Amino acid sequence: MSGMLEIRAAREDDLPAICAIYNEGIEDRIATLDEEAKSLD
Repeated sequence: MSGMLEIRAAREDDLPAICAIYNEGIEDRIATLDEEAKSLD
């Protein structure tokens, strides 16, 4: 990529990465008030 950023709607194959990012926020306690990690199940 040459410094360009593509913004697009999330797709189903993005879900594992989205879940990992969200769960990191739970662990760090800075992004959410949730206390338990989420799964894709």
